[in-house]
Amino acid sequence: MASTKPEVIWKGDEVMIKLRGTAIQNIRLSAVFLKGAIKQKLAGNRSGRVYYVPGTKKLYTASAPGEPPAVRLGDLRNAISFKTDKTKLEGFVGPKLLGENPDKQYPVWLEFGTPKGQMSPRPYMAPTFNEQKGMIVQIMKKGWDK
Repeated sequence: MASTKPEVIWKGDEVMIKLRGTAIQNIRLSAVFLKGAIKQKLAGNRSGRVYYVPGTKKLYTASAPGEPPAVRLGDLRNAISFKTDKTKLEGFVGPKLLGENPDKQYPVWLEFGTPKGQMSPRPYMAPTFNEQKGMIVQIMKKGWDK
């Protein structure tokens, strides 16, 4: 009686390519989702000081300390972007620097406050991430059963 050996076919490379593709897709979907959630966090009314927008007769209500920043011109909301790094399998969501002027740190100052305490924090990134963590986990779980 002839002995039959089971044949083993290595498909590890194919599996790794598929796993990497799923990871990249889920990271991108998570980043797009979080970008939208942050932009939504930056919408709505605030309860801070009321003043005129410089150079206009339009009233504007600023954010109070602890509230997400109010939208005056939309620069911060429009600066929220995302990028993914396929080689490191990571994603970044946050504000682009707003130009080359000294105010380019403004998005950071809003989140954490200014170094010398001239402005109190108006967090918008960390609270949004914490609120949406569960959904991000659900997005990251998609496609692994295929």
